Amino acid sequence: MSRRIALRGAPPDPLLQVLADLGIAITETAHLIMVSDGSPETVRSLVEDDLLPVAVARDRAAAVEALAAGALAVLVPPFEPAEVQSTLAPLLRVERQWARQADAREARFRQALRDLQTTKDLLGRLIDATPNPVMAADPQGGVLVFNRAAERALGYDSAWVCAHLHVTDIYADPHDSRRVLSNIRNSEQGQVQEMEVRLRARSGELVPVTLSAAEVYGADGLSIATVGVFQDRRTELALRARLEETTDQLLATQKRAAESDTVRSAAHELNQPLTAAMGLLELLGLAQGLEQAHRDRIDKVYAQLERTASLVRNMALSPHRARAGDTGQLLDFSRATDE
Repeated sequence: MSRRIALRGAPPDPLLQVLADLGIAITETAHLIMVSDGSPETVRSLVEDDLLPVAVARDRAAAVEALAAGALAVLVPPFEPAEVQSTLAPLLRVERQWARQADAREARFRQALRDLQTTKDLLGRLIDATPNPVMAADPQGGVLVFNRAAERALGYDSAWVCAHLHVTDIYADPHDSRRVLSNIRNSEQGQVQEMEVRLRARSGELVPVTLSAAEVYGADGLSIATVGVFQDRRTELALRARLEETTDQLLATQKRAAESDTVRSAAHELNQPLTAAMGLLELLGLAQGLEQAHRDRIDKVYAQLERTASLVRNMALSPHRARAGDTGQLLDFSRATDE
């Protein structure tokens, strides 16, 4: 059976003599602690440390205060050996067992801390391995998590962000952080999906992202963090702009092709009556007894029709030039016939 006790302060000499006579050793480390001044504050601190306090009180009133603070027993002068023996004996018997239990609890606590650290390290590696940027903040806005993908997307160093930045510093509009949290709390699922916001990169560039976020609660039901996963939309928007530009170019090409087909079709349709008219004029010019003035007019009209036929052929070969105004001046057949 353990017969040892530790001291807090200096107990009265008569009590020390009684302890020596009873064979109780004074040691620096023991779970049974004698509080020499009976201080309730010291007693409470020992109880919180999972120790066994025994108070030394100057009178019965002080003894009551020590018991109320959690003392397992109280010694009051005069310190009679029999009374001290009867008070300490039960505690001395359980001190070693209490120490073993305390050591076992300490070992379990340390193992739990190691397990927690292992779990924390594993979660940290998993978050860092996530291809999408992840960011988490505490209820006060301090950044708790900023993974490697977030570093690559925004250019910040994770440790520096967690040490120096508030979550509102990362949003392009500081009000967006409150808007995100408000949308989370107002949603039925307690989360938001693909919310469009802009974040501020270290370079100052405003980065468009889609954000999915949720609030995390502790065992007591209180919020402990807000976690968000965001997708950088710069590549997507650049591709969309290029696609829209390509689509516009394709539509313009199709429009030009349709116009070209229309011009060629019109040229083909014009060519037939022009050819017929020119043939008739040639036959008319061969008629006998035709006055020279009329023959001259026929020649002028034929020349105008020939010029028109040349323009129509150019339209069929190069409709864009024809549309652009390279067909020359409009022909005036009434003037040709009057001359």
